[in-house]
Amino acid sequence: MTENQEFSLTGIFLHDTQTADLCREQALLERARTGYASAGGTTAPGGTPLRMAHPFCPDARAVDSRLFVQAPRAIGGWIVRPVLSEGTKLDGNGDAPSPPAFFRGYPPLPAVSGFLLGYWGTEAPTLLARAVEAWGEANDPRDAGLFRDFSVRVWYHAEIRLTLSVAESGFRSLSWRIGKPTWIKAAR
Repeated sequence: MTENQEFSLTGIFLHDTQTADLCREQALLERARTGYASAGGTTAPGGTPLRMAHPFCPDARAVDSRLFVQAPRAIGGWIVRPVLSEGTKLDGNGDAPSPPAFFRGYPPLPAVSGFLLGYWGTEAPTLLARAVEAWGEANDPRDAGLFRDFSVRVWYHAEIRLTLSVAESGFRSLSWRIGKPTWIKAAR
């Protein structure tokens, strides 16, 4: 028997080019995960997936100023790119109002507003360090902007619906659906 858990919230998404960069970071994290798993033992079958979904920022706050997306960091087992607006950047407060609950078996989402790149539990800091190290050694021109801060003037809000299926064997499968976008352009 398979158990399905559903979760939906409003998220912030970036335009195609910046989203592609976040997806490339996810791919580098997955490659680092493979290297880590083979060097440090096996990953348990049915373990939590690293790549949760298309990179999104679970945040429904209306912001009309430029967004500042910081380099990824490990926070509570999650790998997150914290997001600040011009207003929060001035006072340094990027905290989300309250982290929403998440799927059973996962901790709550981080209390920091940011783009989720994945979950790796206690190994998140090691995994992130390995991915950044591998990125530095690759010297691929397509990766020039990865793992660095950047700012955004155009983004969109949309509902994201995540479904986690857990089989009796422990196998987990995650799917997601992104709803109709509402585009936002920062006031100048």
